[in-house]
Amino acid sequence: MHGRVLEGSGRLHRLRRAKALQYGELLGRVVDQTERRVLRGEKVASPFESHTDIIVKGGRQVQYGHKVNLSTGTSGLVLDAVVERGNPADSSRCLAMIERHAEIYGTVPKQVACDAGYASKRNLHEAKALGVTDMVFERKRGLRVADMASTPGVYDKLRRFRAGIEAGISYLKRCFGLRQCHWQGLDHFRAYVWSAIVAHNLAVLGPQPVETEADVKRRGDLDGSSSRPTQASRRRLPAPMGRQSPANNAQHVTSTPQIRPDPALKA
Repeated sequence: MHGRVLEGSGRLHRLRRAKALQYGELLGRVVDQTERRVLRGEKVASPFESHTDIIVKGGRQVQYGHKVNLSTGTSGLVLDAVVERGNPADSSRCLAMIERHAEIYGTVPKQVACDAGYASKRNLHEAKALGVTDMVFERKRGLRVADMASTPGVYDKLRRFRAGIEAGISYLKRCFGLRQCHWQGLDHFRAYVWSAIVAHNLAVLGPQPVETEADVKRRGDLDGSSSRPTQASRRRLPAPMGRQSPANNAQHVTSTPQIRPDPALKA
């Protein structure tokens, strides 16, 4: 009887030891995977486009591509763009974009309007230290209006100006293919982004289309209208980027759309 008890205890000990070794091996694999994926950033999201980053913003759906920081002005022109690597927080890129603007154009923008993700006390104070007079974020995030802008009126104008960049991003995506990149490789990805931006800027700089009598007649035929103009209409069509911004004195805005590489690409 005593021998059977010892034999059963030994078998249980061997079983527990085997389980412990199994879990130890699995734990080691988890640690190794965490180091490679999190600390060293070794994540392969696509076998065909290995440079693709995994982008997660808040509770929104995971996206695959690259973050692009954009800067634009009251003219509607895109002044700067940076294709980011990884998934950096927007707040970590705010000052870098302002410094890039100063390096490229030789002066710090006096007024800056940014998305809510860029908001932080550190960014506000350091932007003011760089020479920015009015630094406005889409949401206050605990910041006071008096600390961000010289007057409440300037704060409201800059917030409205920042909202206009959403139309600009939509225009870039719809009309210039910035929704999805069809070129292979990271260098070509960057070239694709800049080719879309250059085409966009040329469209903004060029003369705006003018609606003629033939355009009015054609539109009437399409919508079934029986009215015809008695004289040529020279009404100018609306500007694509909404250049009639209420904040005409704003000089800089920053935002981060995500651009996805084409999933249908083959190696």
